[in-house]
Amino acid sequence: MKQIITLFLAALAGQAQPLPITWYDGAGLDRGVADHTIQTLSRIFQQSGLDVQVRSGDPHEQEANLVLYTERRDVCRARRDIALRLRASAPDGMRGAVLAYSHPFAPGGVNVTVFLDRVEAAALQQRRPMSLLLAHVIAHEIGHVLLRSTEHSKGGLMSSHWNEHEFSLMPIGALLFSREQSRQIRRSLTGEGCRDAKNR
Repeated sequence: MKQIITLFLAALAGQAQPLPITWYDGAGLDRGVADHTIQTLSRIFQQSGLDVQVRSGDPHEQEANLVLYTERRDVCRARRDIALRLRASAPDGMRGAVLAYSHPFAPGGVNVTVFLDRVEAAALQQRRPMSLLLAHVIAHEIGHVLLRSTEHSKGGLMSSHWNEHEFSLMPIGALLFSREQSRQIRRSLTGEGCRDAKNR
């Protein structure tokens, strides 16, 4: 059965929509943890019909340090790829429960930022592998970007607070986007409804 599922996912990946991610690691994440994180992230988005394409970027590049705090809800101007920044620690004053944040309407610059110290602490508390939790945190924030929303769902991957139910779904690969969320994410990536559907 596992082989059938693997073959199905491989076939699905061949016709999946690309999801470009530029990975700016400003924290020196362990290479093994990074590889497992990307593999898990790929599986999460594969279930939504997307092919994660990660490119490593220089954390000293201008884009890696540009954050556009925009509240303008112009979805057609928002970037349709992901600029992901990994920071070693959260800045002073950041609420303790915040593991990461995103900018769904940013037309440029970083649109997802993750605090590795917070994710590591949460992983230890929940007794989950760092890479497993990190992948789901990243997926959640990318979800905000491509759903063009700061809102949360009542449960599941896009919930504001994960409880034991959500944590129990992670190891079996079952904490995913809903069918409707997946559809909206694919629409955002293609720019459906926008006059200029070209990616940046």
